Amino acid sequence: DMPSIQRSSSPLPKGEPIQPVSPVIRSSPDHIRQTAFLSTQLCNFYPYQLDFVQIFPGMVIVLLSEIPRANHASSLCQLLRLLTDLLSGQKSQVQRVQGHVLYDLINTLLVKLATAMKKAKGNIERILEDIRRRWDNAEFKSSLLSYLEQGAGTEIPPGAERSLTGLHRKVKELFLHLYLYPYDIPPAVSQAMTSICEKAKVKLFDYKDYLSVKSQRNIVMTSYLDAFPGLVHFIYIDRRTNQLTAPSLNITDEGENHDATQFLKDKIWNMTCWMYGKLAEGVTVATAREGDYHYSYFMWFTDYQGAPKQIQEAYQEGDVSIPPGILSGQFYSSLKRHCFPNCLPGSVNCYELIMMHVGLVNVQYIFTHRQMLAKQFFEASGDTQMNLVL
Repeated sequence: DMPSIQRSSSPLPKGEPIQPVSPVIRSSPDHIRQTAFLSTQLCNFYPYQLDFVQIFPGMVIVLLSEIPRANHASSLCQLLRLLTDLLSGQKSQVQRVQGHVLYDLINTLLVKLATAMKKAKGNIERILEDIRRRWDNAEFKSSLLSYLEQGAGTEIPPGAERSLTGLHRKVKELFLHLYLYPYDIPPAVSQAMTSICEKAKVKLFDYKDYLSVKSQRNIVMTSYLDAFPGLVHFIYIDRRTNQLTAPSLNITDEGENHDATQFLKDKIWNMTCWMYGKLAEGVTVATAREGDYHYSYFMWFTDYQGAPKQIQEAYQEGDVSIPPGILSGQFYSSLKRHCFPNCLPGSVNCYELIMMHVGLVNVQYIFTHRQMLAKQFFEASGDTQMNLVL
């Protein structure tokens, strides 16, 4: 599976808030940089830099590169998770280990970070010294060890809680300075990106006009109006290949109609976020009416022949720790493993359909449109049959 992208606006476990920093940097009119955190086998929030470079009008190349000191993210995330767990009072991850062992584990992580960044200067050096000073406090150590040696359910002493909260805040501040503040791109990386963009321009030059037209008018909504009256927009996703199909929303580039296009885009993405929130709660079919529009979301499963499959194990909120989303392919892989524990890997397919109708359309027609659209795209994929049953 492709690693899932985490939004860089909230890369840290819950706790005391820190000052937000915008992760988007516009280096030039044709170049935007943004921090993204990918979920990998070693770290749930591994930091990368995304560079969006326009190589031709309407054509953007996306470059992915590691952020300097990214290899420390795993230790930082593990440390933050342990501190968050202690502050919650649950000790859920460490119930079976002795207090001294947990203390030594946190100390080992802190020493590892300090050793790896011993040449750091400026704010990072200052934060590391502050973290070490807080951790080495004898009174705090005694109070913390006493708490760790208690049984589950014991309340953390107020003094130890205050010290842990301060330590937790400083570790988050270190994460912030390492991965979310702007930094200078190493010359070697900058040269490599320039070389890649130049090569892409040469390779795509003969096709740029064709691709530009294709991107704007690949699928137009007008071709669906006769068969699907009242349908304003839809997003169909085949999770076998993580391929998304959606019609163009570019009404025009001039005047008030451009504002109308942006209005529709905002409506669609806001409702899509809401629908994925319902999916995270275990809801696979949802409809909602807001203003002049009716929104609907459907997710279903089939076997390799397209026949519908009934869920074997019910899905509830929290069963899958990864949040759902357009780019979160790993969520659906985990969801299939949870809902179909007795099926062979790859034998269950997953599909999603998000639709936007005018508010006057009856719910009965929305469900009919769902069946018709799903069948149409399934057949277009090269498969020969599909029996849709709600």
